Amino acid sequence: MGRKKIKKKEGKVKKAGVGETATVSNVGFTVDNVKTTGEIDSGNEFVENATTSGEFVILDVTVKNDQKEPLTIDSSYFKIKSADGTTYEPITDGQVMMAMSDSRGDFFLTQINPGLSKSGKVVFEVSKDLKLKDSVLHSQTGFFGTESIEISLK
Repeated sequence: MGRKKIKKKEGKVKKAGVGETATVSNVGFTVDNVKTTGEIDSGNEFVENATTSGEFVILDVTVKNDQKEPLTIDSSYFKIKSADGTTYEPITDGQVMMAMSDSRGDFFLTQINPGLSKSGKVVFEVSKDLKLKDSVLHSQTGFFGTESIEISLK
């Protein structure tokens, strides 16, 4: 008897650009702004600024929940992928989080109720050599999300 080949069903990747919304599983993802810097100013004299030998990429992201249930989103659902396939995870360094903590908000286990949207910042530490214009923000709808989006960072 022959074995049946089981094909793993790959989720479809929705694509968009900065300022455009990519929607997957009734969740809309929009990159509103892209900023690069070598230092994150805490804006607080009691908290040190965060610095890097590379660059920080700060993405302003809006997530809209059009599902019928609350959605929990986390910064770990986001990754930057370069043209050569290099993947960068969001930074969780304490100094960076302290410098960003002036209510600019991040997506650390943020709950979004149905019909609502939330905006926050996702911070990456990358090499100065990364060509951001050739990279994409890759995101999924959960820890095991089978559907994902890619937003060009041009």
